[in-house]
Amino acid sequence: MAPGGLRLPELLVLTPGVCGRRGVAAASREADALRRAVNAAAASGAIGCVLREPSLPDGPYLVLAQALRREVRWLALHDRPHLVAAARADAVHLGFRSLRPREARAVVGPGVAIGFSSHATDAHDAWTEADYLTFGPVFETPSKADFLPATGLEALDVRVGAAGRPVYALGGVGQSEVEACLRAGAYGVAMLRGVLGADDPRGAAADIFRALGRAQGSSGGPGPSGSSGGPGPSGSCGGPGQSDTSGRSSTP
Repeated sequence: MAPGGLRLPELLVLTPGVCGRRGVAAASREADALRRAVNAAAASGAIGCVLREPSLPDGPYLVLAQALRREVRWLALHDRPHLVAAARADAVHLGFRSLRPREARAVVGPGVAIGFSSHATDAHDAWTEADYLTFGPVFETPSKADFLPATGLEALDVRVGAAGRPVYALGGVGQSEVEACLRAGAYGVAMLRGVLGADDPRGAAADIFRALGRAQGSSGGPGPSGSSGGPGPSGSCGGPGQSDTSGRSSTP
């Protein structure tokens, strides 16, 4: 199950998966552009970054992961558990084509979080040994339009109730949807186009952090930084503290 003292950010940004699709010559430029976008978003707060670039071979992928490790406070590698140690990543994120969580745990060891991309059609045992889940698409999104219908907030609420671990709402989530997702029980939100695909990733991330802060404040709980005033630069994944059963961090 969850590593001791599991700490998770409340905003996950997923990289778009375009690096390397057009060949080696373009891959370096694409990786540099991605790094700039992640760095800009990270300037707004403690984002978590899920490095999802399936077309990159292990070598260039690791170079990019190590560069992003210097930019972000929390880094997950998508589907590459064998590179977690070399990248000093905080987590490995798995999908339906990946190793099962138990198999990935044997590779990464006990001190690394394991995430899983869950969907409404999953068998329960697909993710029972993961530490956190994404769930979606909650709302309509172009990246899933051809093969996964939007589930809506009711299905998100059901998944949160069944999961027993932090769940991130994913798919079509923007600033105006954040509060509804958290009211449905989501721990946080995960985004692809909404942050790294924006013209201004720093501004887009700042907007989401403000929405998270407002949603937390309206529910009477702490904001992502641990205070009702909304997220600060450290977000929820930096500094010492212990996690409660939801995975949210709390300082003594």
